[in-house]
Amino acid sequence: MIKSLKVGVSGWTYDGWKGSFYPQSLKPKDQLSWASRKVKTIEINGTFYRLQKPSDYENWYDDTPDGFIFAIKAPRYITHVCGLKDCKTPVANFLANGLFCLEDKLGPILWQLPPQGHFGPHVLEFMKHLPQDAEQALALARKHDDKVADRNYLTISNKVTIRHAIEIRNPSFMKDSLLECAVANNIAIVYTESAERWPNPAISTADFVYARFHAPESLYPEGYEPDDLLALKKELTSLAETRKASEAFVFFDNGFKDSAPRDAQSFARLWHDENRQVV
Repeated sequence: MIKSLKVGVSGWTYDGWKGSFYPQSLKPKDQLSWASRKVKTIEINGTFYRLQKPSDYENWYDDTPDGFIFAIKAPRYITHVCGLKDCKTPVANFLANGLFCLEDKLGPILWQLPPQGHFGPHVLEFMKHLPQDAEQALALARKHDDKVADRNYLTISNKVTIRHAIEIRNPSFMKDSLLECAVANNIAIVYTESAERWPNPAISTADFVYARFHAPESLYPEGYEPDDLLALKKELTSLAETRKASEAFVFFDNGFKDSAPRDAQSFARLWHDENRQVV
């Protein structure tokens, strides 16, 4: 049974949220602080496009309340450019770049695979070598190269938890060997609601569940309806039961971006109303 549920959104800087989610007068620098008090978790998208600075992570930590969790979208350089091949140094750079500054607010690392990617033995090797705890993560981070020589953070506290989630976007990855490797390494395979745009294994492979609800605009032009959210809740509960996952992270990344915060808040209320023991 899911005992801890964190519901949130993917990113926090969207113009369409002004006036609907954010007050019109809210300054951009205050948006994260506002959003983090309305939802329990947020995916950081900026890390997908470029390496950050330790000071960025420190600011994100300071801007958010106790108990808040960030999911970190891993760099596309690793997933899309390198294709998960020969990427030990880029992974080290990513880990050394400031993630550990988030301490107890560091949630799962999301590895979003490209639609044009194809499955092969290299994928399993990549998964097997992902660090599983703080000690392993720090050891790998110390192997960074000069790219982050002047912007790294190599101190890690016992508050840091290392977890990984992989989002599949090509049918070639739907292999038993991948699912078995995910189970063996406690890697969550992302549960994706995308109107079949991308594969959705709907199999729990870790002690936590990671879900991304995309609400394709063609089907949900104004976001999810209450009945849609109820159906997603039932699917999530069933998924968690297959491996007795006790924790879940749910992100709304709607095709119609303006509705994502509303849907996240509605889903959290729905869950709380039916599962009052969940926080």
